[in-house]
Amino acid sequence: MATVNEKEARRLMQQLLDGELQGVEAAQARVLVEAHPELAAELNAHQALQQALSGLRGADPAAGFEDRLLQRIAAEPPGLGERVLATLRRMLMPVTLATAAAAAVMLTVGAPNTSSTMARDVAAAGLLQRSAPTPVTLRLRASDAQWGAIRAALNGAGLVAPELPARQGAVWSAELNGTTEQLNAAVNALGAQLPVEVQGSVPTTGDAPVRVRVVLTGM
Repeated sequence: MATVNEKEARRLMQQLLDGELQGVEAAQARVLVEAHPELAAELNAHQALQQALSGLRGADPAAGFEDRLLQRIAAEPPGLGERVLATLRRMLMPVTLATAAAAAVMLTVGAPNTSSTMARDVAAAGLLQRSAPTPVTLRLRASDAQWGAIRAALNGAGLVAPELPARQGAVWSAELNGTTEQLNAAVNALGAQLPVEVQGSVPTTGDAPVRVRVVLTGM
């Protein structure tokens, strides 16, 4: 698959985050974005936040919190503010205490005048982030014909892999759940067979939960 420059990859990342691409288009766009390690990490971070927020239970926010949060977003640089605001409007209205706090982490770190209410909300978000699986992508230079050997290596490391990867256009991929220890074992086993590229920040704690996306990039 052809590559794109960083500017075009960032545009595709924005479309993925906004939900403008689906199915084959989304899968192909993700492969192009993940060719740029910094953008891949940013995409994974945003999508991990979205996943964590979508599963939260509702709670009443502190008085005026929604207005304060939206004001802070409006004051941020366009790229960050627009992405977070789009996420909030699409997923989080009415804003709950915990969900708004998780988004507010991105806006309040380093702010000297953060109110005590905002600080309390951000502390709650820290608990949420520590419990959410860390997204990591394994890009393998392999074809779907090699999936049997790849699956055996993944299963041997403790990552339960499907019988066949999912196909979206020219892209083959699989989503797995496990721990950092299992991920590292899988990387070592796969690395003995074929080139492996790890994208994303791998936790240092062995039992930390991770969500692993295995992508076959072809030969």
